[in-house]
Amino acid sequence: MLNNFLATPSTIAGNPASKVRLLIYEDLQCGDCARLHRIVTERLLPEHGARLAVEHHDFPLPKHDWARPAAIAARHFGETNPTAAPAFRDELLSNLSQITAANLETWIRAFARRAGLDESEAAASLTNVRFGAQVDHDRQSGLDRGVHRTPTAFLGPIAFIERFPYEDLSLMIRSALEREAE
Repeated sequence: MLNNFLATPSTIAGNPASKVRLLIYEDLQCGDCARLHRIVTERLLPEHGARLAVEHHDFPLPKHDWARPAAIAARHFGETNPTAAPAFRDELLSNLSQITAANLETWIRAFARRAGLDESEAAASLTNVRFGAQVDHDRQSGLDRGVHRTPTAFLGPIAFIERFPYEDLSLMIRSALEREAE
C-alpha cells in the first residue's frame, strides 16, 4: 500500500501551497543528503522557492547510529518553532563531521539554546514516542515508494537516487512549474 501522501513531512521549504512538490527522503547523518541539502537551499529554493514546495521526509538508515534521534529532534523543533526546524536541519547537515552518537544530545541542547528554545525539552524530545512514530511512518512511506538509499527525491513520478545534477533538477522543476501554470 502506498501511504506516502499520508506521511507528514518533517519540514516543508519554499511555498507550502505549491502543487509542484519535490519530496526528499533523507537521513540526517548522510553526507550525500548534506550535499543535496546544499543544492536545494543554495540554488533550487532561491531560483524556484516562491513556486515550489520541498518536502523533507525522514528516512534514517539502520547503519547510522544517530540519524533516527536527530530526525526525532527535528520533529520537536518543527512543532515547537517552525522556523527553527529548517535551521536545525541546515546546521546539523553542515556539521556532520562534528556530531557523533555520544555528543548528539549536547549538540541538540546547544542548538536549542542558540535558537532561544528550552534545552531540556529539546533533549527530552529524543525519547518522544509520538515523534518517533512520525519518523517511522515517514520511513515506511519511503519504503512503500521503493526508497532504499538516501537521498532519494521525487518530482512527481520521477525519482532521483543519490545523484542530483543541479541542471537536471532545475530543468525538471521548471517544466513542472510551466505545466502547472497552463
